[in-house]
Amino acid sequence: MTYTPEELTKELEELHRKRTSGQLDFYQVLSEVSECVYRRFGANLWFVEILGRRWSYVAGRHSTSFTPPTHIELNADYGAVTDCWNQIPEEQRNQLLDWLKKLVTQNEDRPSESTA
Repeated sequence: MTYTPEELTKELEELHRKRTSGQLDFYQVLSEVSECVYRRFGANLWFVEILGRRWSYVAGRHSTSFTPPTHIELNADYGAVTDCWNQIPEEQRNQLLDWLKKLVTQNEDRPSESTA
């Protein structure tokens, strides 16, 4: 299935709408993004909180692959890890990274959320 940049934009805009309306919390949005990436591109994507040198899982699809994962720093506090980053076309990778960086920056501006 071909997944166009416009389709990715539409899906990300819908997640943004759900986030800003309070339908989904920050970690639920990250999980939804992870599922979207897996469904559309076959790549596992999980999100981490960066605590010094430790990258601690917070949401998304884990991988059991023996392939070394790609670590992507989104900002000083959050990162993404993926096992098949190159399976995603470059235009969609860039679009997804820009959107995720905005999401984690906006999360810093919000009051702390409970993960219970």
